[in-house]
Amino acid sequence: MTEAPSQGSLNFGKLLAPALVMALIGGVLCFMQYGQNAEAFYQSYLFGWTVWIVLTCGCLGVMLLSHAVRGSWSVALMRLFEAGGGPTMLILMGVLFLPLLMHGGMHAVYHHWVEPNGDKVVLWKQAFLNPTTFQIATVAYFVIWLAFAAYNRGSTLRQDRTLDPTETAKRINISVLGLILFVLTVTLSQTHWTMSIDPHFFSAIWGVWFLASMALAAISLGTIIVCFNARKQPYQDVVGPKLTKDFGNMMFAFTMFWTYCTFSQFIIIWSGNLYEFTPFFYVRSNGGWAEYGAFLMFFGFFVPWMILLSPGVKANADKLKWVAIIVFGMRIFDVYYLVIPFFRKTPMPMLGDVGALLLIGGIWLAAFSALVRKQALLPKFDNRLQEALAHEH
Repeated sequence: MTEAPSQGSLNFGKLLAPALVMALIGGVLCFMQYGQNAEAFYQSYLFGWTVWIVLTCGCLGVMLLSHAVRGSWSVALMRLFEAGGGPTMLILMGVLFLPLLMHGGMHAVYHHWVEPNGDKVVLWKQAFLNPTTFQIATVAYFVIWLAFAAYNRGSTLRQDRTLDPTETAKRINISVLGLILFVLTVTLSQTHWTMSIDPHFFSAIWGVWFLASMALAAISLGTIIVCFNARKQPYQDVVGPKLTKDFGNMMFAFTMFWTYCTFSQFIIIWSGNLYEFTPFFYVRSNGGWAEYGAFLMFFGFFVPWMILLSPGVKANADKLKWVAIIVFGMRIFDVYYLVIPFFRKTPMPMLGDVGALLLIGGIWLAAFSALVRKQALLPKFDNRLQEALAHEH
């Protein structure tokens, strides 16, 4: 196997300036949307924030999964997950959620249950759907996530310094418990934050649907970063066909899982044919949403699924990175499909949609670039990837 020439070391500092420009443009668009229609701004803000909390929680969830099962493929992505789903990023996303916890945001987005106006269905759910419970629960979700993120981050950094093997065993135990609580809290949080926009609607698969998107968002972002920099240090020392095949297989598996959740949601609601649930897909079958859904399934499932069937694509970092871009990009379209039809009859984007996506995304990427530069991109205590690549050579 011929080793490709090195292109120097990876520098995440170059991401800071574009991220800040992105946030500035987004802020201007959000200001313009707020001036035109404050209610629409808050609705757009929920969409933009949800896209980036999906990525943040995805990084945390895949990090917990990686520690629990000790998958060697995740070693190359560990520091990226710790930055994207670590305690600092979770605090940042919690702060960015504050506009939606305020009076204006609550009434613009969740007015159906903030002011039930005698609606019997909403009144029956008032123990869960009320501003006080919503705010307390939101804090609780972030506290739980912060605890597991901080522990795992601290544990890997300690093990880098001490090379103490007992840290690995401790992380496995903590992460198994963390995964259980993570799945539970993601389900409850997305029930609160997104599904409750229509308090009459209920879906038992809603949280799982988001979990699939979260995993795809995190793994695809990590794949993009590693594959685009496969000839730069430190990734040049670990990236080979076996590792990229693992990345591709993980994206393939979670693409199948996401499709299963999407199709199951449709089949269950269609076969049940109950008045409380059918409006979810009725709205998404009119005004251009049907075509949008077809686009989402074609590029969200069929295209990456067909390409990732090829072992040659998965073994080639230069090819796999483009598939990962498609997978990551479709997470934005997926969240748009889940959130925006609750508010609008057509999929035509508004200024605020683009603005919120850029504003929060720019802030997220700026923080990510700062956090990921604090430690070495590959942990010192785990050299399984270096050994595997040496064996490939």
